[in-house]
Amino acid sequence: MNSKAVCFLLVTMVVMVTLIDNSEGWARRRRHKGPKGACHFPFEYEGKIYHSCTTVNHKYGRAWCSLTPVFEGKWKNCDVEDKRGWMETRGLFQQLRSWLEWATGAQEDYDAFEK
Repeated sequence: MNSKAVCFLLVTMVVMVTLIDNSEGWARRRRHKGPKGACHFPFEYEGKIYHSCTTVNHKYGRAWCSLTPVFEGKWKNCDVEDKRGWMETRGLFQQLRSWLEWATGAQEDYDAFEK
């Protein structure tokens, strides 16, 4: 494959990522892969009180929250719908990463705690 073809494919992917990521239906489907329920703020985890999402002990460094007042193993990754939660990232890299996860069938790891 020559460099012009590779460049064309990359530009095409970027355009597709932008179009797909801006599609509300696609974003909504992707957003609800994990556990249902609202984040509970504040919540207690390992003796500390959290008033927003945290990345503590998440295997992949993602922001998460507890679904119960005191952490009992029920949690979810934070997204833009979580009040006082993590901020949304809309950069090109994040869009490309999200599209690649979707295109390859990568699933969220809801057993992502290191413990």
